[in-house]
Amino acid sequence: MKVNLALLVTALISAQSAQAAWPFSPSNNQQVAPPNPASTPQPAAPIPAQNPQTQFTAQDNDVVDHDSAPLLSAPVVSSSSSSPASPTPTPFTGTEYKFGNLRIRPSELQYESAALLLLLLYALSSLSLARSNRAHAKRWFDAHSPAFAREFAAFGVGDGPGSFKKDGGDEFVLYATGRRAVQGVQVNVRTVSNDLLVTAYEVLRGQLDLTFKSQAGKVVLDFRLRQPTGTPGAKFCFALVKRHLLRSIRDDRWDLRTFTNTTEFQGLPSDLIAMTESGDVTNVLLKSADSGLLDAVKPGTEGAEYFESLVISDMPAGKPDEYKPELPQNEYNLVLTLRLPPKGKVEETKSFIHLAANLADILVLKDKLIPAIGVTKLVKRRAEVLATLLKPLEDEKREIEQEKREDFLAAKRKVELEREEAKLSKMSQKERIAYQEKKKEVERKKLMLKMGKKQQKGGGLGM
Repeated sequence: MKVNLALLVTALISAQSAQAAWPFSPSNNQQVAPPNPASTPQPAAPIPAQNPQTQFTAQDNDVVDHDSAPLLSAPVVSSSSSSPASPTPTPFTGTEYKFGNLRIRPSELQYESAALLLLLLYALSSLSLARSNRAHAKRWFDAHSPAFAREFAAFGVGDGPGSFKKDGGDEFVLYATGRRAVQGVQVNVRTVSNDLLVTAYEVLRGQLDLTFKSQAGKVVLDFRLRQPTGTPGAKFCFALVKRHLLRSIRDDRWDLRTFTNTTEFQGLPSDLIAMTESGDVTNVLLKSADSGLLDAVKPGTEGAEYFESLVISDMPAGKPDEYKPELPQNEYNLVLTLRLPPKGKVEETKSFIHLAANLADILVLKDKLIPAIGVTKLVKRRAEVLATLLKPLEDEKREIEQEKREDFLAAKRKVELEREEAKLSKMSQKERIAYQEKKKEVERKKLMLKMGKKQQKGGGLGM
């Protein structure tokens, strides 16, 4: 009976411990009903030992060893049963290239392959455009070589007559010299860009900014003229431009913006406008049949559609340096700008080579191109512009000198005051009063003398 009672107590203690550890146990605020002895399961009867000598009975020992009694324990859950099994890697069955330890799988490099293809196409397009542009420039120079040979004693760059050189990615240069009125000519042929991205940028900007004008597809002939011998000291600024380029050329060139005014000339095509400083030069260039300028730009004339501008000036295109402004005295330029014709029509602009050379001869060699009184006015106008450019520097210089003078007077006044204070400190009270009265008397006399001089000047003006 003692053994059964001990087993019953042990089972009750284990049941209470399991109930306390159960996660769904009632909260502390709820009342837990006491266990019902009637509903508590009775412990099973002990299994008799097979060895009769070790059989335990109440008669053998009245003391029960509680440590040897069986205890209820929570079941142990294996961690391996809760974690999922690691997947078995699937072998790669696609195309694969091995280079030692390096493996390349094209199916995994789709974006990289597309980028590499784009770069390859970009490089091929640049090479193709560069070759096409060089062929275009060569065709233009070859077509105009007879005209250069007729007007100049020598032309080309380095390797013989008609040779040209590449200056940058899309620009080609040729030089010509050997003419009485011309020091030299630099010819720049600029094709479309070799870079598709640059071309796309220029097209997009041209659509968004109406003032932007791309410089691609241009031919620029820059004639450096000699000093006028027919009219010594002559000065002139003149331009003939397409109307849609008027704003951009005025913004780009300081000389035309400063010295010229636009004018409507009778007989000039409606899409052209003249910018001139001297009416005498305008009459010589547009009215005189010897120049041939008006006939060359008339609609229907071969190559007239490629004409953009003609600028003749003795002043710089860019504004002089504001810290050291200077105006050239004997620099004369004639700049002719044309659109580059297509490859099949490059010969249509040959006549402009002869036109520019003829205009250079007229400007340099013609007698009395500008009357003497006109030359005097033009020279005076340039002196006034130079004075305007120098005025800010002169004003700044004057301000600096004024500040220096004021600083000198302030320092001198400070020294005089220190001397006077030192002198007064050595005087008695009576001597100080006498000194100050004498000083006031001297200042009063100076003031009266100054007012007398002003009155005398006023009386003289009144008479």
